[in-house]
Amino acid sequence: MTAALGNFVNGAFNTLDGFVYPQFLFDPKRPPTISDIFPAGTRWLDNSVNPKVIWETTGAGNWLEGGTSPATNTQLGSVFLATTAQTASGGAPSASYVSSANDVAAALSAIVVGAGVPATIAQQGFVFLATNADAVSGIPTHPNEVLIPGNLASVFAAPPAIGGTTPAAAAFTTLAASGATTLSAALTVGTTLGVTGASTIAALSATSGAFSTTLNVTGASTIAALSATSGTFSTTLAVTGNATIGGTLAVTGTITLAAINATNATLSGTLGVTGASSFSSGTFSTTLGVTGLTTLGAFTQVGTTHINISGAGVTTIGTGGTGAVNIGNATGNTNVTGFLAATTTLTAGTGLIATTGGVTASAGNIVATLGNITASAGNIAATLGSITAGTTVTATTTIVAGTGITATTGNITASTGNLISTLGSISAATTITAGTTLTATLGAITATNGNFVLGTSGNKILSTSVGTTTSAGANSFGSVTLVAGTATVATTSVTASSLIFIWRQSIGATGATAIGELSVATIVAGTSFVINAATPTVANTLVITDVSIVGYMIVN
Repeated sequence: MTAALGNFVNGAFNTLDGFVYPQFLFDPKRPPTISDIFPAGTRWLDNSVNPKVIWETTGAGNWLEGGTSPATNTQLGSVFLATTAQTASGGAPSASYVSSANDVAAALSAIVVGAGVPATIAQQGFVFLATNADAVSGIPTHPNEVLIPGNLASVFAAPPAIGGTTPAAAAFTTLAASGATTLSAALTVGTTLGVTGASTIAALSATSGAFSTTLNVTGASTIAALSATSGTFSTTLAVTGNATIGGTLAVTGTITLAAINATNATLSGTLGVTGASSFSSGTFSTTLGVTGLTTLGAFTQVGTTHINISGAGVTTIGTGGTGAVNIGNATGNTNVTGFLAATTTLTAGTGLIATTGGVTASAGNIVATLGNITASAGNIAATLGSITAGTTVTATTTIVAGTGITATTGNITASTGNLISTLGSISAATTITAGTTLTATLGAITATNGNFVLGTSGNKILSTSVGTTTSAGANSFGSVTLVAGTATVATTSVTASSLIFIWRQSIGATGATAIGELSVATIVAGTSFVINAATPTVANTLVITDVSIVGYMIVN
């Protein structure tokens, strides 16, 4: 059963059928609030507005305007119809307002096609596409024109000036200049450089070059093939630096070059060279006068030749090449008045004789293939290299070698004196015999294939550097006293692969107490090794009563 409905109509209260459901409240003069609690389905007519609005409750004071829930993207419900102005401006109060079809059509018809804002550097918008003419001229018809890939070919075909403010590097397959060209830095051309007018270049390096008029070069120039009026400069060639010409340079008049380097040169007039010159091939019918440094790739001279016969200048022959320098012949002699020095090898087929001075090889060898090397009064010294003789090297006083003296098949014998190697080694393929003592001051005495033999009684291994404490320094021999069955010997001679011999030198103060089994424990390469005296039954348990004196020898 439901409660009876009450309604005030024309100021009189009327009682309705109490069994009517859902209830309908006719006469409220306001919208319902949360305090108006009625059964679900009860409807409320708000008479305070025009047109009147019907509300419906879901119970517990919850009221829905229009009787249904608001519409959503996923649920049917009630909406408001937007006005025409709200549709055109987008100014509806909330998302619950929808536009009618007529209002939408009216709003669409008011839109102008192409409307928007022009693009700027700070704002997106519409732009114009530039024509090829605008792209080449750089003057746009419209303020916001943009280039497209199709404009690039026209721009590069007729480009503006490039690099006027901050120039940068450029790479070209073919570079052609039809007018005057000025380069402030070096120009390197891998194939052909063709210049039809006057050119001034600070430095020119080209594999091939053709010049029909004037070439002025103020810096160093290297040209593999030069063609100018069939190889002859009919006007002016000015070169203030080095010039290298791979082909033929023909000069019919007077030419003065600070430096010339040519593979082949034919000069019918006068050649004046004030600086260094290099020729691979040259023919001179009269006189060649050179006052400075001269480098000749191939030079043949018949007759008497004088080189640096006066003054204090240094004469250098063959220092820059890799081939041999041959001096002398089979019948004549080669006389050296002063000191003769060879940094690598000096070879004499018969004899090399130093009457008063010395024969010194500072880095190379002195080799007598068949004959002898004889110093009548002076010395034969090899500072860094070696002296090699096929038979015998005999010295009545002293032979000193900075590195090594080697006897390949024979013996090295000191009849009365000593064999001393100051820094190097003494090496013999067979036997070295010393009447008294063989001493290596800093190096080693090495038997490559043989043995170190103590042949008779009384021969001993003597070491003057023996350690007697746990601080052994660099000693390989020594003795140490155990403390509580262990000792750490500090020595730089030990390595991770050292063979360490140990023995009990004496029982020390141990007396009648127990002693352990000796063994080598931890090895720290270059630092130390540990000697332990362990129990026979448990190898890692020390016999702390063992205070024996233990000897050791390290073999590396």
